[in-house]
Amino acid sequence: MPRYIAFLFSSTDALQLRNLEARVHRFQTSHHGWTYHQVSPGMCFLYRSEGLCESPVIILPKDRGMVFGRVFTRPSADHPIERDTLRDEKHVRAIVDSCGDLLLSERWGQYVAFLADDMHTRQYVVRDPSGGVRCFFLTHEDILTCFTNIEDPVSLGFPPPSINWKYVAGFLIYSRLQIEETGFEGITELHAGARLTREDSCQSVGYAWNPSKIICDHPKLRFEQASTLAALALSRCTNVMAAQYRRVVHRLSGGLDSSVVLDALLQSPSNPVLFCENHYSASAPEGDERIYARLAAQAFGISLKEIAFPRNAPALERLENIPVTARPSASLLSFQHDFILALAREHGVDAFTNGHGGDQVFCNYSGPLLAADYAIDNGLDSPLLHLIRGIAGNGHHSAWSIWAAIIRHAYAGARYEPMRRLCDNSGPLTNVAREAVPPDYILPAWLSQCQNLPPAKLMHVLMIADLQVYNEMTIEHVVADTPLLLAVQPLVEICLRTPTYVLGCNGADRAVERSAFASRLPRAIVNRHAKGDTTRYFANMLSANLRWLRPFLLDGVVAHSGVVERNTLANLLTTQSLVRRNVSTSLISCLIAEAWVRGSRRLSASAAAQDPVGIQRAL
Repeated sequence: MPRYIAFLFSSTDALQLRNLEARVHRFQTSHHGWTYHQVSPGMCFLYRSEGLCESPVIILPKDRGMVFGRVFTRPSADHPIERDTLRDEKHVRAIVDSCGDLLLSERWGQYVAFLADDMHTRQYVVRDPSGGVRCFFLTHEDILTCFTNIEDPVSLGFPPPSINWKYVAGFLIYSRLQIEETGFEGITELHAGARLTREDSCQSVGYAWNPSKIICDHPKLRFEQASTLAALALSRCTNVMAAQYRRVVHRLSGGLDSSVVLDALLQSPSNPVLFCENHYSASAPEGDERIYARLAAQAFGISLKEIAFPRNAPALERLENIPVTARPSASLLSFQHDFILALAREHGVDAFTNGHGGDQVFCNYSGPLLAADYAIDNGLDSPLLHLIRGIAGNGHHSAWSIWAAIIRHAYAGARYEPMRRLCDNSGPLTNVAREAVPPDYILPAWLSQCQNLPPAKLMHVLMIADLQVYNEMTIEHVVADTPLLLAVQPLVEICLRTPTYVLGCNGADRAVERSAFASRLPRAIVNRHAKGDTTRYFANMLSANLRWLRPFLLDGVVAHSGVVERNTLANLLTTQSLVRRNVSTSLISCLIAEAWVRGSRRLSASAAAQDPVGIQRAL
């Protein structure tokens, strides 16, 4: 994906433009490989390629802006999906006149679009719903600066940002936190599906696309419709996305989702897959899924590389040198696995694919709330009784608990709080830090847009919002693209339009997905519901690194910040405590937060080397 820095400012301020160009010139002198382009009087860009793959950039006609990423036409029965280079002046004008809405409704892809109106007085920044191209922004000296990489504004001479400790506390409560705030004060993420509007030095952010709008504005899909449309959308979207790459390695777990994606890739005309990769740990056999990965690879006739994690747990000291990112994220743990870099460089890989997103998009849930959703939509009837028997038949829920959910949500009007079950209340946060993070703070941005959705559909929207976690920086991003083929906008919208009790027909999780692709997959994989368990692997990793981990955390920045209770943290850092699942989860979050905070200090050090007076003034 492209790496860019975009500057939006007043088109009539010549002095502001000259000062900005001087700043850009100094930057280009010390940072090679960057291209500078001014497309309109109040909009200019720096950009460069990242990794081994193409970094697409579209310059719009008539000074209307730039698009970073790939844009495709919508799938239809009459026309194949095509890559859209947005050269049609009439269509681009219509996109700008719609404030970018037409781009979201008539196209899809992975992109951030910068648009300007005829008079160059109003500017828009639109990020596609997949969030496949990052977009953060800040305002400095009345210039709105948007960027993909957090260190780039500091390299331009902007003051280094300070830590947003409220965000760090929120991350320790919910480690998959996806909100507009970032881990730095003054730096905001333009969320997927959002539109930023700038006019007369004023800016506002709204949601041009959100799941609730798709659910409420379109007719519900039946089971057969959803299965047919889902299969068609994945096939057509994969065909056009696979054509963008030459050498793909597919990470095959052997689960339903990764097998579905592999089949779609192999069926695409370009078929860029070199081989599949499966990694496992011999010390945690419950997470070893090779038997299913081998079954899928054999069925599809593709070679499989099995990569064993070292029997001795990886040295976590590598996390002391992770890249600087906009926020702490579990994805940063991937930087201990340098075999990924070796694999990519040995084979010239330009993309890694996987099955991420299937659980979220196809709603991997088969509990009582499905019946509550059905009762809200259809009332009490014989199909509801059939659904209740199906949910109870999966062995995890009694009929009484299912009826209780129906009464509570369909008739008593109880509000479902999807975040409550996800928050980690067992961690070492201080009371002050916990009280500083109200429940609404950790609510994903899209959920705040949802009104009056039934409970399981609200959970489904939370799952869709969770897809953004996969766009966080990983070691794969250093060298290649990581497209989420199961999270493409057309497929997401089909599943949003499908009621949860249809997605989970007869109480079976991902029933639509299983039906859509059953004829193409081994039966054992279609019928597989279990997941590989990584709990023991992470517990072993922490236990083997305790000698390093204790001083790293107990003498660290987070422990002395007032966010965590140091004595409580010390009690968790024992071999005896690590056998408990929630302890491992809490400590991993603390480890990530500490590594991220230490890494973020490099921003200040970098800025000090360039502008010692400026950083002293900023601090």
